[in-house]
Amino acid sequence: MTHGRGGGKSKMAAPMEVAVCTDSAAPLWSCIVWELHSGANLLTYRGGQAGPRGLALLNGEYLLAAQLGKNYISAWELQRKDQLQQKIMCPGPVTCLTTSPNGLYVLAGIAESIHLWEVRGAKPEGSPGHLAVSASPAGAWRPGTVTHC
Repeated sequence: MTHGRGGGKSKMAAPMEVAVCTDSAAPLWSCIVWELHSGANLLTYRGGQAGPRGLALLNGEYLLAAQLGKNYISAWELQRKDQLQQKIMCPGPVTCLTTSPNGLYVLAGIAESIHLWEVRGAKPEGSPGHLAVSASPAGAWRPGTVTHC
């Protein structure tokens, strides 16, 4: 992941390499961003404890974190300074999380199913910074079943 730092409105910040980490035993933050070369802590995202295999970047705009033992995914807009946490409610605790490379879908493992959500525009008009997701028409896929579209 690259992260831009500093600079005025007219300058583009130089990208830097960072590591986004989570620690299920860290009670003060859900995710932390470290600068790789200096080891400096750049950002912390608060709002629960993210579980293993539970971090994902959505289209380079949002950091998603499946909360350990909870039935929601936390979402933070990367370019927002106040780190407003949004929640994507799920039908059960999320055990793994990923996004599609094109940023159009969020996939989560919940119980013995794979759930797919379509991202309906990360910033709809009138609500900047709002992430809108909706359940896919196929719903959830369970191993051993066939879904007809």
